[in-house]
Amino acid sequence: MAGFRTAALEKGLAVHQEGYRLWHEMVTSIHHPVEGPQGARRCQDWWVSNCLYLDPKVRGEHIACAREAFLYRELKMPDKPEETVARFNRILNVFNLLAEGVQLPSIGEYEGRKNEEKA
Repeated sequence: MAGFRTAALEKGLAVHQEGYRLWHEMVTSIHHPVEGPQGARRCQDWWVSNCLYLDPKVRGEHIACAREAFLYRELKMPDKPEETVARFNRILNVFNLLAEGVQLPSIGEYEGRKNEEKA
């Protein structure tokens, strides 16, 4: 059973990291008329293949924000810039959710626990 848990943890970490990489590509091209929607489509396709490995909060926000990012240029509101900024900030927050979804201790925290176990 421990081997299964280790494999699941490793797969979950790899999935979150790949999601982070794809999300970064999408966000850096979000304002481009062609590359922005293509990046969002890649994130949506990736989600279909990996969503069950994601933390439930990440799972929901990732797909919702990927859909918004796909239409980001069309959804921009020049007359309501605060709504556009809020939408962009929500999309950016997926970075934080992906990092939090891994739930790994920091190296310092891990080393502290390791030393406590030896004592």
